[in-house]
Amino acid sequence: MKGSVLNLSTFREIKGSMGRFFAIMAIIALGTGFFSGIRITTPMMLHTVEEFYKENNLYDLRVISTLGWEKEDVEAFSGEEGVLSAEGSISFDEAFFREGYEDSFTIRVISMPRDINRVILKEGRMPDKSTECLVDAHLAPLPEIGDTLSVVPGGEKNSVTIGLSEKSFTVTGYCDSSLFINYERGNTSIGNGTLNGFIYVPEEAFSGDIYTDIYLDINAAGDMYSDEYRDCIKKASKRIETFAKAQAEKRYQRIYDDTDVMFGFVSMINVLLRMDELKNIEKLGNKDIYVLDRTTNIAYASFESDSGIVEQIARVFPVFF
Repeated sequence: MKGSVLNLSTFREIKGSMGRFFAIMAIIALGTGFFSGIRITTPMMLHTVEEFYKENNLYDLRVISTLGWEKEDVEAFSGEEGVLSAEGSISFDEAFFREGYEDSFTIRVISMPRDINRVILKEGRMPDKSTECLVDAHLAPLPEIGDTLSVVPGGEKNSVTIGLSEKSFTVTGYCDSSLFINYERGNTSIGNGTLNGFIYVPEEAFSGDIYTDIYLDINAAGDMYSDEYRDCIKKASKRIETFAKAQAEKRYQRIYDDTDVMFGFVSMINVLLRMDELKNIEKLGNKDIYVLDRTTNIAYASFESDSGIVEQIARVFPVFF
């Protein structure tokens, strides 16, 4: 009986204030929907970017040496325990200008990848000559396809002007890169200290056969950003660092061996140049090795931070609700 009276009283209250009742119901529905949506946002963000990285094979580890690397070093890393694949890469920072215009750009010049850190063509075509390039699709102002980008005259020594066999490149298309998934392109030691963007050129556009980086695809378990993945990469990093130091020692010995051969077959000038290279390496601290994981990539780290902020909002929201 009491229940019937209570239900009747409740119904009368609702019937007497239908506007307020529907307003409250709408607020509850809106709040519940917003809460559900924001709770699922972080997992969906992580899932989406993980699929993107898997599809374009973002590196797990990046190995740098003050000696640089050669093709035989890349092959050696490919056969190391836990390494699925290894790929050498060349990159420099340099100032370019667009012929016919006054604007210039501080750009990271990167060799075209084969399997690791793939690029995504947005418009145009891939370069097939050493004088062609793909341009960052978000570079501003964006050059036209067919425009020519040239190295700014009078660039600093030891810059890309020494590392490139070509000084001008025709734009064949625009691309995104798995190395840069946000708008921030990073810092540089030239210009105003900020990178405006990047371009990709064929490996043949670089003079010499020395790689600045070796990127590794590691057989690591766990989802991206998970503790399981971090633990796998941490263990692999220690193992790779030990291997890299031994490989750098071999590279160092090869330089000395090549110098000895030069004394017998090449001019004294070339020998002295190679000896200067060795002296410069010794001044830099000999065979310094750096094994870097994905957290040193600005885009990767920024995305983790952004997704964490969304997750914190989702946790706090029920308190206000």
